[in-house]
Amino acid sequence: MCFLGVCVADRFPREHLMTACEANADGFGYAFTTRGGIEYCNTFNADEAVTGLEKLCKRYPDGVGIFHARWATHGATSLENCHPFVVNDKTVLAHNGVLPLRPSAGDVRSDTAIFASEVMPEWMHTLDTGEIATLEQWAAGNKVALLTCDKRLRDSIYILNESLGHWRGGCWYSNDSYLPARRNWFKSVMPRYQIQAAPKVTDSGNTDSGDTLVKCDFCLGFMSIDDDWCPNCYTCWQCGRLDCRCDDDYLDSHALIAEFHRARSRKLKKVS
Repeated sequence: MCFLGVCVADRFPREHLMTACEANADGFGYAFTTRGGIEYCNTFNADEAVTGLEKLCKRYPDGVGIFHARWATHGATSLENCHPFVVNDKTVLAHNGVLPLRPSAGDVRSDTAIFASEVMPEWMHTLDTGEIATLEQWAAGNKVALLTCDKRLRDSIYILNESLGHWRGGCWYSNDSYLPARRNWFKSVMPRYQIQAAPKVTDSGNTDSGDTLVKCDFCLGFMSIDDDWCPNCYTCWQCGRLDCRCDDDYLDSHALIAEFHRARSRKLKKVS
């Protein structure tokens, strides 16, 4: 799942960031514009990350920043795979989603690390042009925030696929995992539904069948990275919707998906 936030005109309430860290606990990081460039930090300590960003917000009231809490899908759970990642000496980025990138055998980098070092540098010059839409389409369903002090660019903050998140005041949130209600909803719902258990994972990070596992953003069940739909709740992994139209070949399954969620809604009402 992961959480990605951008603060521009307003500052994040501390409770929002701490809740996001609790829901996405595999590493944290932030970046902020200063008078001398960009200051960033990667850590496994949630309080250190939140407090560090708060200090920079107070020190540089006109600055903008990004915050990230990781839910590991690709790559090792290590400090090196915590966001943000360096794109070049003037730009860093953080990401929420699962990118269509596969590390080679023995590569412990996450998909975001590969994207930051091998893909995004070639697209930096398109950030102020319509060409960036091609990269957004390639990364469908993913959200990427770039913080830069490159004077050749028009802005200091760019959000790819911005419409997939939402603005709350002067802050942008990639999803609602910062809300206590959503976290508590998962805790209450998961025991009542048979969410798929994690298959046995090998040392390479794959299952015995060779599938690379990711977690569904909606139900947190396990699915193969090659799946178009979560086998637990039928959510589309590309757009995160229950009734999407990403591929006309799947139109016949929409009635089944709709009935699945109607039945679940009725069960929830009975339980509550």
